[in-house]
Amino acid sequence: MPEYCTFQPDFLNADCVKICDDRTTCIYVPQLDASISQGIFIDVAPLDDVADDRGFPELMPMQHELLIIMHNPKLLPDYLRARGQSALPMDMLLELVRTDPAEVRKIFYDFSLEHSGKSTRVANLYSYISWGGKRERSWYEETVYLPFEGFMFPAPKGYDAMLRAQYGDDYMTPVKRESDVEHMLFDTERPYTEYVLGGPRYDEEFYKKEGLM
Repeated sequence: MPEYCTFQPDFLNADCVKICDDRTTCIYVPQLDASISQGIFIDVAPLDDVADDRGFPELMPMQHELLIIMHNPKLLPDYLRARGQSALPMDMLLELVRTDPAEVRKIFYDFSLEHSGKSTRVANLYSYISWGGKRERSWYEETVYLPFEGFMFPAPKGYDAMLRAQYGDDYMTPVKRESDVEHMLFDTERPYTEYVLGGPRYDEEFYKKEGLM
């Protein structure tokens, strides 16, 4: 990548990988110092195998339990009560809760990789666990190019089916709601280091007024 780009893994401990342009600003956590890149970014969202109708019915619940232990083990009892049973053996769950989160993360990744290529369905695990959105692996096997703002961009050949699965059959109908980017600070000409905590343009009152803090 160019020198002005930062590969920013694990942003806010959410396993969200970003490629950021450090010459620009896209601030939504102004109290973070400049060691965390907050330039305008591209998200990188991998697709992993999730349970399909042919097998691995407990794959996603197992992944879900590992994710809970990684990020907030206190939520595990409520999750198990709501589900009625655990996918992983209970003695294993208790041992994992006592394990270093970094080691649990490695177990989670190894477990997911072990099942890679064995399912007909894929999804981004974090978003899938939150709201579903299973996708057929076949939708991604070929690439087409689509026009956007005067440029041609690669897209999965099954983009229509993918968008319907994620947003519904009426995905082309505009939705009137508040935008996620309305509460971000953008600057295409100045680096984020000028705006975050410790930067010359850091303005706590402004951030509070805009709801960023």
